[in-house]
Amino acid sequence: METKAIVLMLVMVLSAFAGCLEDDENTPDGPGDAWIGLSAAYVENTSDDGDVTSALITARFQSTMTDGGPLVNSTTMNSIFYYWTCNVEGETVSTDKLYFANDAEVEQNEYFEFIAELSECAAAQDEMVRFMTGVDVEFGKEKSRLIQISSTEKGASLT
Repeated sequence: METKAIVLMLVMVLSAFAGCLEDDENTPDGPGDAWIGLSAAYVENTSDDGDVTSALITARFQSTMTDGGPLVNSTTMNSIFYYWTCNVEGETVSTDKLYFANDAEVEQNEYFEFIAELSECAAAQDEMVRFMTGVDVEFGKEKSRLIQISSTEKGASLT
């Protein structure tokens, strides 16, 4: 009987630590995270030589918190940025971070659209570019999405 009681107590004590050893790859780094998620991207414009020069982006403001509530319920558009990275003649190139100029509110899980210029990362069919997004708030994170240009036709999906 004493053995059963000791085992039961040991199980109860150790069960308090059950969640402590989980893989934290998908859990927030701090009290929570806030980020911009890429939902869709389409070719908006191409150059005369066939490079994609801009994309119509649909994105969503998202946030999480470890205790179940949102970290940030809303932010202003001028705290959101994006940029591109690409490979040009063997060198990694990054465009400048571009912030939105207006201060309109964006609510958590709200979608918004914008046209993103690829600038020096304009890409031809079968080339790869990386689309980076972020939000400048406490616990704001950058996210990236690797995009392969499968078509340069206006309206073609990039995601």
